[in-house]
Amino acid sequence: MKKKTLIQTLKVLFFLGIGIFSIWWFLHILNPEEKKEILNAFARAKYQWLFASMLVGLIAHYIRALRWNMLIIPLGYHPKIKDTFAAVAIGYIGNFIIPRFGEIARCYSLRKTSNVPFTAAFGTVIVERIIDMLVFILLFIVGLYFFLSQLTDYAGGFLSKFLTGFSSDKIWILVLIASIGFIVLLFMYLFRKTLGNKKGIGKVYQLFSKFKEGLLSLTRIKHWPLFIFYTLFIWVCYISMTWLCFLAIEETAVLSLKAAFASVTFGTVGIIVVQGGIGVYPAIVSEVLALFGTTLPVGYAMGWLTWISQTVLLILMGLWAVAYLVFIKGIKLNEIRKSQKENPD
Repeated sequence: MKKKTLIQTLKVLFFLGIGIFSIWWFLHILNPEEKKEILNAFARAKYQWLFASMLVGLIAHYIRALRWNMLIIPLGYHPKIKDTFAAVAIGYIGNFIIPRFGEIARCYSLRKTSNVPFTAAFGTVIVERIIDMLVFILLFIVGLYFFLSQLTDYAGGFLSKFLTGFSSDKIWILVLIASIGFIVLLFMYLFRKTLGNKKGIGKVYQLFSKFKEGLLSLTRIKHWPLFIFYTLFIWVCYISMTWLCFLAIEETAVLSLKAAFASVTFGTVGIIVVQGGIGVYPAIVSEVLALFGTTLPVGYAMGWLTWISQTVLLILMGLWAVAYLVFIKGIKLNEIRKSQKENPD
């Protein structure tokens, strides 16, 4: 196995391990009755609201494709919205499988369908990520401001519950986690020169020097009000589709958009930390909803229902994108996979 493949595999397994551990830990602190409450919540959920949530999510992803076109067009390229949306869809599914591979896949897809140079497309993706991160940071600060007192009161209980979840015979798990973290840090230090050369992080820095044209697209946008509207509307959709999921269970149906805002704001942290947010996102949502009086089992079930509905949507979008790119555009899937290794444009 090549060194690059090994490192990539270890990264995937590491973050997947965090997700699996999160699932184990959360179920570990619940008693049998609370675990039954989770299953009962799944059984009596009104799944039509989840489908409505998926529809809103689909709109959000389509708006994202429209916004991406607004960054690409000033560069002199005019991809069809169907091609851009397919690239967005293949990017989501790519990130779900391999961290950060989605950005490469979506740019390579647009290069094959619309002749948009890889580096130019990647530059606009960087702009997108910066804008979304700035908006997220703003929303996170707003969330901390409005829920600071609740979070402060809850933090003590959460920490106590976390520690009591490990009895004396389970303390080895904490030792194991600390050991793995130390090994990862030691590995990064010992191979810092390798990671910093052309085949490692240094390659990223070299690519950034080629992305100037793509980054300048931000200054060439002709319809700034529309671009800002698209950006805000995407996050409104995220909050709305979470609130629609709340309607699926009786206990969470009474929650307001304020609770949905908090779930999206703090739950997004789990998605950032672990690929796809598997295991971590539902746990965070359950703790957030506890601030609004929801029991942990019901909150956990809601976190999973929200995560599953949006994951299913991304999978369906990904399958459509694969069919479109392969059968309509004639792109081979192994070409997209190989694009991760090649030096584009």
